[in-house]
Amino acid sequence: TAGRGISFPAPRQGRDTPVSRKWKILLACVVAVTAACAAAWYLLPRPAVGEDYEVQYINVGETLENITGQIDQNTCNALNDLLRQTERRGYRRNVFPRQLREDTVQIIGVDSNGPWFFELDGEACVLCDGRRGGYPIIDGEGLLKQVWALLPEP
Repeated sequence: TAGRGISFPAPRQGRDTPVSRKWKILLACVVAVTAACAAAWYLLPRPAVGEDYEVQYINVGETLENITGQIDQNTCNALNDLLRQTERRGYRRNVFPRQLREDTVQIIGVDSNGPWFFELDGEACVLCDGRRGGYPIIDGEGLLKQVWALLPEP
């Protein structure tokens, strides 16, 4: 008869329809992939600096004494090679302000992406790019020991 609309069967109560079940599975997959990508981005190691990184300044100790002039070219090349092999995490952590220590080493250098600051001491070993916080260096304590082995005695 005229005036009657099309009627659809009422949804079943208490049970998922095949379409809604597929959407739930798809949503769960999207969430899982997003979480895995985020974890990989933040936690997987990545190079700290580029292959063209060059040390510009080296400051040490509680006063950040500039010892750049005391470093010969062979030591500078060894530092460049060491720092180019260093790895970091993908997330930043706030480590400032911090107390400078006797074992503090600050290495300032530049690569094609801009300036990078290695801030190393027994409490925190991070790589900074001038923005807030620093990227944690993987095995920062080991890097600090290797750097000190290359530097002249304070």
